[in-house]
Amino acid sequence: MADSGSHNFTRKLQDLNPSTISIQSLSKWMLFNYKAAAQLVRTWTKEFMILKPERKLVFMYLANDVMQQSRKKGKDFINEWQKVLPGVYFNIFKTCGGIPKTTTEAARLGQIWQERGMFEASF
Repeated sequence: MADSGSHNFTRKLQDLNPSTISIQSLSKWMLFNYKAAAQLVRTWTKEFMILKPERKLVFMYLANDVMQQSRKKGKDFINEWQKVLPGVYFNIFKTCGGIPKTTTEAARLGQIWQERGMFEASF
């Protein structure tokens, strides 16, 4: 994915809202561009780290949707997110401590991923 593609994805992330349609639409776009999974997850992570705390949950929902959908087709996205999620969770609990819904929902997503065996046991 060229730099213009990365800029395009950054724009899509900035436009992301908590509606199901918005999350699923961007998720489908990401899955269509699965060959760029590493770059997409890097860009997602970079944008996530600079988000205002109240926007972080919608990014987690996007990651969840992409991973749930991609596990049927391949582990490209799951493998990439497995590399960054420890830092993402550290960031959530550091920056969103005053937003119980965000920390609770993030923990719930982690539990779901664990129950479904999404990541390697060492994760």
